[in-house]
Amino acid sequence: MFVHVPSEIAAHEVEEIEVEHLLRDVKDTTISTLVTEVTSKLAALKGLDARLRRVFLGFSVILLVGIIHHSI
Repeated sequence: MFVHVPSEIAAHEVEEIEVEHLLRDVKDTTISTLVTEVTSKLAALKGLDARLRRVFLGFSVILLVGIIHHSI
């Protein structure tokens, strides 16, 4: 069973300002990390897209050569 215990946390203005600065730095770091991860994943997806296009093009050429060869 939980009982609500009223409480209050007090700090000097200088401490409050420092905590705000620390929180801002943490938030910026998180965003920076997220941007880095998204950028890396986007680059990987672009690389996959390019690879799949090459595979598809190669497969298409093989099919066309086979079709032309069988029709001769």
